[in-house]
Amino acid sequence: MKVKTLLLLLIFNVNVQALNVADQLNNFFQSGSVFVHKSLNKKNNNIEESNGFFERYNDHISIDVFSPYRETYYIYDDEIEIVDIEFSQIRYIPIEDLENNFFLNLILNGVTDDYDHINVIEDGKYILIKDNLEIAIDFINKNTLQLKYKDNLGIDNLIRFSRSS
Repeated sequence: MKVKTLLLLLIFNVNVQALNVADQLNNFFQSGSVFVHKSLNKKNNNIEESNGFFERYNDHISIDVFSPYRETYYIYDDEIEIVDIEFSQIRYIPIEDLENNFFLNLILNGVTDDYDHINVIEDGKYILIKDNLEIAIDFINKNTLQLKYKDNLGIDNLIRFSRSS
């Protein structure tokens, strides 16, 4: 009897932690933050790094990339507007044209109930799984979050978001 009760309490605790990470992650992306994005393309052994600023507004998300190239991405529910500042060019991509973009869906919609699993690794470290894709989430502290995932092109991505206290 005690073992059953202990197992039920353990399962309940893991589920509460999973709900908590959803709230933590959704709340984290409600305010602006600077980011550093590193990607590793294992096919050509190439590492790229960019940095910029992420901000959520009522009707869109703005991502300003400062280096290596000056670009701004305005992400709306139905399209992404890409502004290449150096070449004074603007292009639009319909969201529906982007297949299985797990990261974009995460920052646009937050953690919703349609995720397959949220695995608790340890306090502050989680694996979010949807459609056989994974994002590793690491809350380094209350103002720093790190996401690690493999995109649909097979490129490893690591993004560290830091917001001011």
